[in-house]
Amino acid sequence: MSLTKEDLQAISDLMDVKLNERLSVQDKRFDAIDKRFDAIDKRFDEQDEEFKEILDVRLDEQDEKFKEMLDVRLNEQDEKFKEMLIDNNLLIAEHVQRVVSESEERLSKEIQEIKIATAQNSYDIAVLKQKIS
Repeated sequence: MSLTKEDLQAISDLMDVKLNERLSVQDKRFDAIDKRFDAIDKRFDEQDEEFKEILDVRLDEQDEKFKEMLDVRLNEQDEKFKEMLIDNNLLIAEHVQRVVSESEERLSKEIQEIKIATAQNSYDIAVLKQKIS
């Protein structure tokens, strides 16, 4: 008993049908798995978005706290600097006042010495005039 060309074709067609049925079943399985992976990807994307939102809020809060802290520190430094400037200006003013006072005393002494010398010279001139006359 030998198989005819038609019998072989029928067997080949039957094998193709069975193969297509198996491929169809496997395609359905893969589609179901793809759907599950898509659902998982969607959940990951949602969680990733939520995480980004939470992270953005936290970073904004930290940024705001840092800015406030920095502003406070800068204001404190400004105040300290202003106080130092005032203190330095007071020290400079005291120094200038002391230098002026010392200069005034020195000039007063020199003027007094000049007055004494002028009086002595005037007296000496008067004595010389009297001797000459």
